[in-house]
Amino acid sequence: HRTLLAGCGNRRLADLATSLRASASLYRRWSRFAGRSYLGDVVDEHRAVLEAVLARDPDAAAEHLTGHIQHNTDVLLALYESAPDEPDEPDP
Repeated sequence: HRTLLAGCGNRRLADLATSLRASASLYRRWSRFAGRSYLGDVVDEHRAVLEAVLARDPDAAAEHLTGHIQHNTDVLLALYESAPDEPDEPDP
């Protein structure tokens, strides 16, 4: 992540992205509960972004990155929606 950000040539943008990444650490920890298939998807998504960057195709890189972020959002929302409800008040 840092290597890609360093290559953007915009220090302010790199600092902002680094700050957002640090803020998202909780969500990355939650995503561990999504299972092995999700982790395989993440590896594939990272690989697709890297290949697009190495091919110097910013449109493809942006498309893959957007898809990766959306996929993470969808997985986390599904985990949240499938979590058992907690009681509002403890039983006496």
